[in-house]
Amino acid sequence: MTRFFLRSVILTLLIISCKSHKEKISVSSTADSTIDSATIHSETTGAPQPILADNAAFGWLQEYAGKTTNAVIWDDRFADFLASVVPAAQLDLGAAKHGEKISLKSTVLEFIGGPPDDVKITPSGIAILSACRFHSCPEKAWIWYDSYNETVIGALVHYVFEGDYSEKPSLLVFSLQVDKSNIPKQFTKDLNGWLKSQDLPVKTKRFAGKDGAVKKF
Repeated sequence: MTRFFLRSVILTLLIISCKSHKEKISVSSTADSTIDSATIHSETTGAPQPILADNAAFGWLQEYAGKTTNAVIWDDRFADFLASVVPAAQLDLGAAKHGEKISLKSTVLEFIGGPPDDVKITPSGIAILSACRFHSCPEKAWIWYDSYNETVIGALVHYVFEGDYSEKPSLLVFSLQVDKSNIPKQFTKDLNGWLKSQDLPVKTKRFAGKDGAVKKF
């Protein structure tokens, strides 16, 4: 009788122990599952990627966010984009032989075709492309596109103007859509931020508008 009682007690304790162990495993698995779900959620969510305006004329630039500016200039659509910003001016900015004037478009292509920066899309729906001239990186090109206002403005950092060389960088801003009196404040802010990041204290600033004339400002 005593032996039977002891066996019953031992068996009961074993059953309780097994049940308790299973509950711990179940709780642990549930907790692990919850942690995994939270981890996945935190990895797949975050700050939304800035995008360009819906139906923007050059909204295709969104495809190149985070990619290099060089990738953009090989896109067949880049020719139309460039045509929307570069005036028909003939200048000597040092991109050709000394004293030779070439189209501003050719100079822009020369300056933007070298070592590139990544294409930047800002929270304001602005796309920014930039690069420097091959074998002469102090000379740079920077193009700013406001997709909400369909405004494209460019800038070149150069050291030669009409045959004269300067040790200090000069800035040429150009556009077919604005003139020097109504340059957007956001453009000026973004451009100055970029110049500062590149340590480029420009000495002289000029502007080329849709009439092709170049004036200081």
